[in-house]
Parts: sequence; structure tokens; C-alpha cells
Amino acid sequence: DGNSALHFAAWGGHLEAVKVLVAAGVPVSAANDDGHTPLDVAGLFKNRDWQKIVLHLADEAAKGDTHDPSRLKKGSKDRFALQIKLVEGQGLKALDFLQNSDPYCACCLSNPPGFVRSKTIANTASPQWNQILLLRMNLAPQYLRFEVWDDDFGETPDDFIGMGVYNLSNLVTATKEKLSQQDPNQRDPETPDEDIWWEIKNKNNTTGKIHFILKIRKIPPD
Repeated sequence: DGNSALHFAAWGGHLEAVKVLVAAGVPVSAANDDGHTPLDVAGLFKNRDWQKIVLHLADEAAKGDTHDPSRLKKGSKDRFALQIKLVEGQGLKALDFLQNSDPYCACCLSNPPGFVRSKTIANTASPQWNQILLLRMNLAPQYLRFEVWDDDFGETPDDFIGMGVYNLSNLVTATKEKLSQQDPNQRDPETPDEDIWWEIKNKNNTTGKIHFILKIRKIPPD
């Protein structure tokens, strides 16, 4: 569909993610297959901080893309990916009138910047996603940020249910240790995982919990 990570961040109204991606050199004027730039997407979906995102992207576009293609080319050599098995949610707050929310989950990392979202499960407080999501990552301590939203299918801005932040440091350390015990040329080495239930919150109020299984996978060489 031609969408970059910046398109997805702008679509979700994630101002800080937009700033990180722009600073990393992701081009602000690149259009997706529908001809929409990230600025267009922010204005179309009007999620969260969309007005600030529009202003920020407009300023960057006015400067002209200073994107150096070699920067992303270097990023493409990352050898690891975070595998997020998004299993289910429980007790998610209902935000739709007279029915449960239509929840989806958006996840992002900062090193390198990346964003991915799950499918939407309609009208439920206990979604069963059972979906595997992948994000490229450098094998360094960092945080996984995940947000749960009520999908309004473009009719109105999506509603924010809650978010959580998970420290990946222990998983990174355990993965490095496990890899050090194996043949470095092995294409798909065994790595540990973490099975987690994590509360999500909105303004310090618990709005449900999410079950996911995390695993760092080595990306086979080309």
C-alpha cells in the first residue's frame, strides 16, 4: 500500500513518533499508493495530536526533504526483529454508545523507529487477536510502547482506550546470552521469549489488560 512508518504514525496521531521518524530521515513528502503524504493522512483521520502533526509536517515539508537515502539503507541492515504475538485483551473499556469498543493495538519502537498495528476486532471487551506483528530492532535496551484504540472506521476520530510501556532490557540481555551459546552462522537460532499480561492505562486509570508474547528473532541474511 506504499505506507511508510511515518504514514502510520501520522494516521494514529502519534506526535512523538512522528518527530522521531522525521529526525531519523524518513521523507515527509513521500506519497503512498493512494497519493497521500503523511501530512494528508494526519488531516484525513484526525487522531489524537493530528493538528500538531500537520503543523510539524508542514514545517518540515517547507524546508524540503533533507533525507539521505543512505541513512535508511544502513537501517535496512538491521539483523534482528521483535516478534510480538498479540494474543488477547481483557476488560477493555467500552467507548462506543450501547456497545463494546472495536479494539486494535498499535506498537512502536525507537531503535530503529518503527510502528505496526494489529487488526480490529469488532464489538468486544475481550478481543482475541492471535496475531503476530514484527518490528525491526537493534539489539539494544529500549522500550516497547503499545496503545489500544477503538476503531471508528473513519467515520469519526478513533478513541484512545489506553497504553502501556514495556522495558525490553531483560529480553535483550537474555537473547544476547542465548545467541552467544550458538553458531553465529545459524540462520534461525533459538531465542528466549517473554509471556506477559500488562495493564493499559488512560490518565492513570486502568482501562484493561493485554496479553502478548515477545521474542527477538534473528533476520536471516539475504
